[in-house]
Amino acid sequence: MVRKPSWHRLEKAVLEESPTTWEAARQQAGLTWEIETAPVFAEADCEGMLRECEHFLPSDQCEECPTQVTHQYCDHKYEQIEGYQQIRRDDTHGVLTVRPSSYEAIRNEQFGGVMDALLGLEDDEHVEFEALMALYGGRQVVALVNFPEPLKMPWDPSKTYLYLCFASRHDGQGGLRGLATNVRVQCANTMNLAEALDGRSTGFSIRHTSNWEERVAEIRQELITARGDNQKWLDFTEQLAMWKVGARQREAYLKKFLPVSDEHGKRKNENQLLNRERIRTILESKTCEDIASTGYGLLMATTEWSDHSREAQTTDSFVARQLLRKEEPKAKSARILRQMAGVKL
Repeated sequence: MVRKPSWHRLEKAVLEESPTTWEAARQQAGLTWEIETAPVFAEADCEGMLRECEHFLPSDQCEECPTQVTHQYCDHKYEQIEGYQQIRRDDTHGVLTVRPSSYEAIRNEQFGGVMDALLGLEDDEHVEFEALMALYGGRQVVALVNFPEPLKMPWDPSKTYLYLCFASRHDGQGGLRGLATNVRVQCANTMNLAEALDGRSTGFSIRHTSNWEERVAEIRQELITARGDNQKWLDFTEQLAMWKVGARQREAYLKKFLPVSDEHGKRKNENQLLNRERIRTILESKTCEDIASTGYGLLMATTEWSDHSREAQTTDSFVARQLLRKEEPKAKSARILRQMAGVKL
């Protein structure tokens, strides 16, 4: 992490200045391991059978067993499975996945080449490292970079920065993905553009194939696209900020977002009411004191609730829901508010 620790404080280092190269960042993060391949073996049919006397005793302890009876235990045999390979860490040899031999994963060093290409962009597109981490035992490596200049949002006194999240998977569940997201500093809210823009396709991906380098040159264009999508975010939030919200509109929104129904069980209805109250409390807190009476304030309060009030099973899943995937609660909030405020994208 750079400048401040994460909420879970599991990082190996908190740096005062952003690393300028991938190699410097991975050394500080302790992410110096690489992936390697290895053959796949499976247990073969057992040829040697366990031999024992009918009384289940060693022959030298059983008077009824002939002396030539001995105990022989099967030597388990393994054979290589052709056409498959292990993808594993080279430090612990922990297996990350088993994939067909044709699968070519992007190595951490190659992923670093993408990051170095980003860090070396011209001044007008300059980005800086914010965080580098490995999730799920190394099955996913995530780098977070940001544009150092905050977005121009005069309707919000809190600064908001545009981030780009890059994730490389080693378990066959995807290639290298890039996704633009925004972070509001006041409450550490994160909302990616897929959530805000009605699920529209944003970001880019590079499949794990041997010719992946051919797509690195496209990253510059993707940055331009991310900037363009971010303008849509600014237009969206500005229109929400112009929609004034009183108690009636707030309660109408909460009923749509967290509905209570006789068709729901008692426990779910109680949880819905509890979460409504949590969002009301956030609206009245310091993080929303200057925006609480707007549709934008409702969006930020709901995002803060989604990011920080809901329980997460693991640290990995918490990071994933904030940065790496579309979270339905935040997307649902944006859909409802667009409809209530009459926002056009």
